[in-house]
Amino acid sequence: MPVITNIDDLKRIYRRRVPKMFYDYAESGSWTEQTFRDNTTDFDRIYLKQRVAIDMTGRNLATQMIGQDVAMPVGLAPVGLTGMQHADGEIKAARAAEKFGVPFTLSTMSICSIEDVAENTEKPFWFQVYTLKDDDFMQRLFDRARDANCSAAMITVDLQMLGQRHKDLKNGLSAPPKLTPASVANLSTCANMEDYNSFGPRSAAKAARGVQLARSVIATELLCAAEGVEAHRPHRSGQPVEDAIEIIRQVVPPLTEDRTPSPDIAAINSLIEKDAFGPLLG
Repeated sequence: MPVITNIDDLKRIYRRRVPKMFYDYAESGSWTEQTFRDNTTDFDRIYLKQRVAIDMTGRNLATQMIGQDVAMPVGLAPVGLTGMQHADGEIKAARAAEKFGVPFTLSTMSICSIEDVAENTEKPFWFQVYTLKDDDFMQRLFDRARDANCSAAMITVDLQMLGQRHKDLKNGLSAPPKLTPASVANLSTCANMEDYNSFGPRSAAKAARGVQLARSVIATELLCAAEGVEAHRPHRSGQPVEDAIEIIRQVVPPLTEDRTPSPDIAAINSLIEKDAFGPLLG
């Protein structure tokens, strides 16, 4: 286990453990990315004044944010597609925030639903929404947030024009990812064994964790295709489904850490046996 002392240590581990397209999504912004950079560098201009020769006994960062008791005046901001970074990512983040005592904000662009997060947490969380023109959709969204006991709405008001995210376009990022040779190769970038060995020897079973997410999203794509969902048909790019399945089997370990068949691989095998992909071939 590496010694982790700061955020940069975590970022290096994160970069090795997820596909490139997911890392680039979280570590980039739109257009020239000036705002993305400023979100970090602006803090460099803030200096904390040291206080000396005073009694620091019983110091406490606890306070309140919009009437909610918090362990410190910090909250987890909304991050879209967290559930693609790690299975149940939004749920895990909400639980971590809850355990530490700070607010968690669920993104409208989350993978886990509002209901899923509410079901797996005990305290209310915040919900981020966009100002969209579809009033009926917005009303339903707010109703769901209210029913899930969300304690605050964080409204994004700067989306009049959607910013172009160059890296996402180049990586072909979508949810779920389109199944093409390029996207499969990108998703498999987290399976580099040299990267896993950088912090010492690891078993093949532990190394398989790195491609768990790739397995999940690819299986989701295939399952959508089997359901006949046009928007997610993997042969859109011209890649035959049977070739894609073979790519998956070459890239993805067929066993979980306890040496049982992966549920996603099992689902794919079941679909193959039922000839569910037949209508998509040819």
